[in-house]
Amino acid sequence: MQVIAVLDLWAGQAVHASGGDRRRYRPVKSALAPGSDPVSLARAFRDHLGIQTCYLADLGAIAGGPTDLRIVRTIADQGLKLWVDAAIRDAATAGRVLAAGASRAVIGLETLPDPSALASVGAALPSERLAFSLDLRAGRPVAAAPVLAGETPLQLAGRAFEAGYRTLILLDLARVGALGGPYDELLPPLRARYPQMSVVIGGGVRDRDDLRRLADLGCAAVLVGTALHAGRITRADIRTVEAV
Repeated sequence: MQVIAVLDLWAGQAVHASGGDRRRYRPVKSALAPGSDPVSLARAFRDHLGIQTCYLADLGAIAGGPTDLRIVRTIADQGLKLWVDAAIRDAATAGRVLAAGASRAVIGLETLPDPSALASVGAALPSERLAFSLDLRAGRPVAAAPVLAGETPLQLAGRAFEAGYRTLILLDLARVGALGGPYDELLPPLRARYPQMSVVIGGGVRDRDDLRRLADLGCAAVLVGTALHAGRITRADIRTVEAV
């Protein structure tokens, strides 16, 4: 199982995401590096923990602003792989993010305008360059499009699979930054119904025990932010689960 470090970006700084309430986010205080510069933190993830992939959530873009492609380019230039969630709604925007150096463009349920956007991006780009983020809050879908908000998580996963996506992020915003444990109840049914799909869990991961449990459940990768900054997960913990 792969461990992916999370960087939540707001106005050029890495911020501490907590519970999905973005009005309350403040600059990160990390045990890994001083300050909240996202590039320095990305290097610290690599150098101190051996992490090779970061997940960048551009909160400014998600809130309706432009994507910070400069940060994408700069982190990619460090030799790190980068998954970018930046309110990508069409293939052209996904293409710009990938051209800036991202290894994957993340298509988030929270910002999809309609089901056709999911399908059109999936048809235009290779599946290995994309991931679909099944955004939840307390287990319920968070979607801008009413037709998508009314579907179950398994139905939404089915839409993504039919559209060609083979990587699905199960992200519960209510658990982000709370260190309350990940939302993994859907992992077994998702893996049973869509065995060809890699499932990534994000939100709430606390420690090595959570990592080991998710690895045992067949999780392909896990997104971790707060637990890394707090020093609750070590390089040895990461090596152990990445060997599973």
